[in-house]
Amino acid sequence: MIKYVIFFCFFGFFSSFSQNKSIFFPKDTVFTKKIDCYSFCDPNKNLNNAFSFGELLKYRIYYGKRNQARKKLLAGHAEFYINNKNENLNNAAHYIINAKGKTTNIFSLIFSVQHYYQSIVEINSLKTIKSKMKIKEGKYKYEEPFVFFNQNQPNDLLSTFYQLRTILHEDLLLTDTICFSYLYQGKTYNSYIINHGEESIKSKFGEIKTIKLEPYLEKGRLFKHSLGAFLWVSADKMHIPIKLEIPVLVGSVYINLVKAENTLIKINK
Repeated sequence: MIKYVIFFCFFGFFSSFSQNKSIFFPKDTVFTKKIDCYSFCDPNKNLNNAFSFGELLKYRIYYGKRNQARKKLLAGHAEFYINNKNENLNNAAHYIINAKGKTTNIFSLIFSVQHYYQSIVEINSLKTIKSKMKIKEGKYKYEEPFVFFNQNQPNDLLSTFYQLRTILHEDLLLTDTICFSYLYQGKTYNSYIINHGEESIKSKFGEIKTIKLEPYLEKGRLFKHSLGAFLWVSADKMHIPIKLEIPVLVGSVYINLVKAENTLIKINK
């Protein structure tokens, strides 16, 4: 169990979604309005007002008892970073997006986890051009060198996370559910996120106005229920994840933003 909890501490931050390749919603699910995040991809128009070059987001990852966030143990760190300048491929500008995470020294004595991901994304369409990953979990190692994408494939997992941030704030406020697909280790997965509306929360940055989101999870070895994890993103055009709470079979995982640099605007307080 500890192995899967620690693994999800980092990876679950931006991939705690349903891994069901054929079904978006349970049969009894009813939504008032839903959108497909890929409808925002337009190669002829830059729709990104959420992030830019040099943005750095750092998170601390904790594990503890459910509904007792104060009594928790620091389990790891995660970092998301966009390179300071673009890379030109085929005479087009691109973002180079990086994500990495690892367990703390204490947790590594139980089980060591290190993850690294990189995506090169076309600036206007936000489509993945190529991506790579390197994973180490205890004795298990997995490395995927640069994989090139075509226009008919969904984005890789990391760039999908950033693409979701670019949904216009006005549209997000009026949307009940966000549908999306992503490619991971050669397979396409479908998922969705439910919007619960605005909520003010306390954070390292003070009280922040956020939008509360609920990702659909794959019930099974780690989760008792498909719903119940919550993600709070800043209620502005950046939609920066401020915190995430994931209930697991034993306890909960808590992820908090602790540092934000070179964001387009100051985090809303």
